[in-house]
Amino acid sequence: MTIADLLKAGLECYQQGNLEAAEKNFRQVVLSDSSNIHGLNLLGMVCVNTGRHEEAVNLISQALEINPADAQAQGNLGLAYQRMGNQTLAERSFRKSIEIGTNNPSIFNSLGNVLRESGQSSEAVQVYESTLKVDGNYPECWTNLSQALVELGEFGRAFQAVSRALQIDPSLAEAHNQMAEIYRNTFKYDLAISAYKKSLELCPTLYESMLGLATVYRESENVDAALEVLNRLIALEPRHAKAHAALGI
Repeated sequence: MTIADLLKAGLECYQQGNLEAAEKNFRQVVLSDSSNIHGLNLLGMVCVNTGRHEEAVNLISQALEINPADAQAQGNLGLAYQRMGNQTLAERSFRKSIEIGTNNPSIFNSLGNVLRESGQSSEAVQVYESTLKVDGNYPECWTNLSQALVELGEFGRAFQAVSRALQIDPSLAEAHNQMAEIYRNTFKYDLAISAYKKSLELCPTLYESMLGLATVYRESENVDAALEVLNRLIALEPRHAKAHAALGI
């Protein structure tokens, strides 16, 4: 197979979620041509999605040494840093990607996430809103906007944002979880419980929803139900620190 064939085959596997087969193809590309920026970048993204973040940074950085003006690679580097928990370098890479001229809404959304996760919720709202002006049918971004607005105490706007997300994609578990968070924070416990359960129906391993459901059970004085959910969560993920803390409470 030619390098072009390997890249095409690897990309098809990647898009289908067959990361093992994708990696084999991309590694063959890099072995054949160590300066192939597409192979380096795509192999880096396989590493991002399989938890090998340091290797991902190394591979994508090699691609950027060859072509520093690759906006997508800069964005991918930001994703690798974000998964590593290095918000400062993630923000720098996302901003560099935007400065170069990326038109990928997911990069803007990721920048908003980094800002929100580092306590800059007001700035995150501005980024999310700018993104949604470009792509108003981006349910994950509407959900993230809602989360940032909750952190600012703007529950009415947060409700509108997550409602829009659910209009676009009713099957988005994270959006149902976010709706539940709004209900819980506004003491509408019955509605919160229903929304958390819907989220878990769509994604049974969404630990955030399990923790939220346990919390709302505890806050509504149904301790037995809270304990059942927390024990189930810890059985699935024994190292979930927040679950252990909630169990202690």
